[in-house]
Amino acid sequence: MGRVRLLMLLCALLAAPAQALQLSRHGIELPAGDSNDALWLINDETTEWTGHATVYRWDQPGQGDTLQPADDLAVSPAQLRIAPGQRQRLRIVRLGPAPDRDERAYRLLIAPQARASRGRAERHSLPVFLQPEAPARPLALQATLLARPGQPARLRLYNGGNLHARLADLSF
Repeated sequence: MGRVRLLMLLCALLAAPAQALQLSRHGIELPAGDSNDALWLINDETTEWTGHATVYRWDQPGQGDTLQPADDLAVSPAQLRIAPGQRQRLRIVRLGPAPDRDERAYRLLIAPQARASRGRAERHSLPVFLQPEAPARPLALQATLLARPGQPARLRLYNGGNLHARLADLSF
């Protein structure tokens, strides 16, 4: 009898809605002359989606990512409640002047409320870039192949410009 109840509970959990959320964009670049931009969050599920949005300063020192709370960029609304079949506009707002010389990088994290996600809903992490007032320096991408005996080769890329670079179809 205990196995039957466990099986029924597992089936009920697997049949629960996944709290999926669609995004209209997969990244934001905010030019120096603009103070805000937006994207749409679309709930195409049959249940309400609830969650929150947070923006962090993003740095990639060495081989990892570092996220710090952002005090010069805000997201509105931060608390989200989207009815089934509806959409919500999410604004990204620069709170001060544009960067002087170098682009600033951020990550926008959109996550469901823990109690609503049932452990299966996905979080979204989008890059956000604030463009500088000064003209962009040309990209100066450098690639270094690191090969050590007995270890797999690694490719290290370095961007010496003041704007991000997007790589596509990179094969190594």
